[in-house]
Amino acid sequence: AVFLVTAVFSMADMAIRMETSNQLNKNGNWHIMVKDISPETAAELAAQEDVAAFSAYSDINASLTENYFAADDAILQIFPGMQCSTAPADGEVLVTANIRDWLDVTVGTAIPLTLPDGQTISLTVAGFNEDTSDTNQYDAVVLVMNRSTFSQIAAQVEESFETQYFIQFKPHTNLRQSIVNIENKYGISEEKISENTYLMALNASSNNDYIVGLYAVAAVLAGMVVLAGIFMITGSINSNVAQRTSYYGMLRCLGAGKNQVRMLVRLEALFWCKTAVPAGCVLGIVSTWGLCSFLRGFIGEEFSSLPVLGISPVGIICGSALGLITVWFAASSPARRAAKASPITAATGNAVE
Repeated sequence: AVFLVTAVFSMADMAIRMETSNQLNKNGNWHIMVKDISPETAAELAAQEDVAAFSAYSDINASLTENYFAADDAILQIFPGMQCSTAPADGEVLVTANIRDWLDVTVGTAIPLTLPDGQTISLTVAGFNEDTSDTNQYDAVVLVMNRSTFSQIAAQVEESFETQYFIQFKPHTNLRQSIVNIENKYGISEEKISENTYLMALNASSNNDYIVGLYAVAAVLAGMVVLAGIFMITGSINSNVAQRTSYYGMLRCLGAGKNQVRMLVRLEALFWCKTAVPAGCVLGIVSTWGLCSFLRGFIGEEFSSLPVLGISPVGIICGSALGLITVWFAASSPARRAAKASPITAATGNAVE
């Protein structure tokens, strides 16, 4: 039971880690994005103790015929997929990987950017970014530049834009409570705050249907394993109790109460867990490694970010806890049977039905 539960929850955890890693590279390491706030409010948000990184973000031509956006230096921390040691300076730009492949450009290459009014400006490639979900879905290109260069381009094309703000919270922050505090303190409605679903899920702070579904399936499977384990272990303990009826009767003769006998049977059953739980956890972890290695090596590229030798605390905790719970409940019926052992039976040596 411990082995199966550990394996089930560990695989669910590994799947979530894989999806989260993919989403971090594509959509960024940010928790929430806030829009329609004043510069003063933005400055106060950036100064909060629980904020690790804060970056303003603006874009024009969001219809994706040409897509370029601007951000602060903290954008490199918020978007780990950006392969650049420093943020782009004036006249520099970070480009998505598809531009690198199409134009065969490298860092330092000058690329032309043709604006909607026909003007052409030259920008120097300062680094690259992993293709985002927009580039994959719409076959678009994305250029990332600093706010100074972006403002010049926006002024030339005479397009209006709004500024949004990415916020990355510090580790071990109560994300849900921090978001509620921001909403209440600054009067920001829920409609003005967007969440990075997968990163929030990594911190168990999201209600995303996919994430909840994974653990729901794991919980159902674990429940089935627990029920099967209870029936099997109950049979084993019943057999043990039947062979030791006289022993329990003698305990009654010596003054042990029924509750004491029941507790003794439960403790003896839990003593089995001393070796069974660690062994089950180890087997569950090893089987998870084997499944992850198989999926990553033989199924397809979609599993390329699946952890191979990952250890899941969730799987170990669930396996250990459900193993103990299974044994505790499985011992209930045999414990009641042992408590019914009669002192007279112990004295005469007759079996008790």
